[in-house]
Amino acid sequence: MNGVLKPIPLTPTGGLNKFQRPAFGDGRLYVTDTNGNIICLGSPVALPLQCSQPVDFGDTPIGSTSTQLVNCTALIPTTVNGCKTGDALWQCFNSSLPKGQLTQGQKFSFPVTWNLTQASINDAQNASFGKVQPGVASTTLNLYTTNGIPKYSNILPISLTGKTVSKSAYLTINPPEVDLGGIVVGSDAAKTGLSAAVVLQNVGAQNLSFLGSAWTHSVDDDDGPVIFTNITNGNLGSGFSSSSLPKVGAVLTTGQSLTIPISFLANKTGAYSTFVEWWTTGGNGYVLVTGSASTAPVANISVSTIEGGWDFSEPINMNFGNVMSGTSASRNIRLCNSGGSALTITKSKPPIDIELLAPNAGTDLHEAQKIDINSCALGQVSIVAAPLGVNRPDHTVSDVWILNVE
Repeated sequence: MNGVLKPIPLTPTGGLNKFQRPAFGDGRLYVTDTNGNIICLGSPVALPLQCSQPVDFGDTPIGSTSTQLVNCTALIPTTVNGCKTGDALWQCFNSSLPKGQLTQGQKFSFPVTWNLTQASINDAQNASFGKVQPGVASTTLNLYTTNGIPKYSNILPISLTGKTVSKSAYLTINPPEVDLGGIVVGSDAAKTGLSAAVVLQNVGAQNLSFLGSAWTHSVDDDDGPVIFTNITNGNLGSGFSSSSLPKVGAVLTTGQSLTIPISFLANKTGAYSTFVEWWTTGGNGYVLVTGSASTAPVANISVSTIEGGWDFSEPINMNFGNVMSGTSASRNIRLCNSGGSALTITKSKPPIDIELLAPNAGTDLHEAQKIDINSCALGQVSIVAAPLGVNRPDHTVSDVWILNVE
């Protein structure tokens, strides 16, 4: 106000993530804490109604409907003007809401319907909505009010949740894409390789049977026909393999899942990928598996010079020369990666002296920082020479910046 920032006190949050960017919307502030919870801060926070929530519709088969009652109590004199859901499959009707102003303490109920009669697992022709997946679903229902007391919210959100159920068998694969990361050729870790897993699950109401499985390198129709290779001896192609795969005729009962381990070994540099598909009585499913193999990272370190260049001399020495008392001077350490894989800083202990320090120690060349191939990172070092006063002798300051990389 009038060029002066006005502090806004906020309620304690219990620990936010460092360096996060808050998100703003609808007059509210959204942040996350270290446990992954989303916290909404805003005003007004006083609600005119108290309604039962979350409203759980339970298991609802695709092609059917489920209706639940929402029970509410007016906390202040208020009028309910209408309702709206965030998903058209959930339906509420203004005609079911109370008419006129509610008195404090007055109770009312209204129905909400989860309508899956027009929904299908596959896309429906000429439909603007209707495709659903078996599993947990949720949305928000908003009640809009006109309040008899100021500073109360005009919108009351109500959480709706349920689980869509397929009447027949239905195969899901999670995650649909698996990136096993990179192998450094010749390293000790490359001898054992990398591992991950995917989960196959039957979320339908009937038993699921496996009909076959295969892998292919090509999934792009523009490159010609896709040629599948039947999976034998656990080989998934391109250096990928699995020690446990479902056989033809294997069955997953309703809700049953199967974990598929995937391993990756490579002794030549390059990008690797394979496309694995399963055919079942509950539909077909696939997973894209990727990995890479590269040479080791190579670290190059240098320090900036007064002429604007870089000094690669060994041992590395950053000499500021004479810095007048009461002034400051800054130089940079440059750490580059000329190898074939990402370089990681495993240890970083910057100088923290009063006159010789790294002013951005928390962000420059910090531990766990990764430097990509053919990229560099900088670490600023500054001399902040203290005023010496009259007839005070010169003095020398020195320190080290310890850096370990791999």
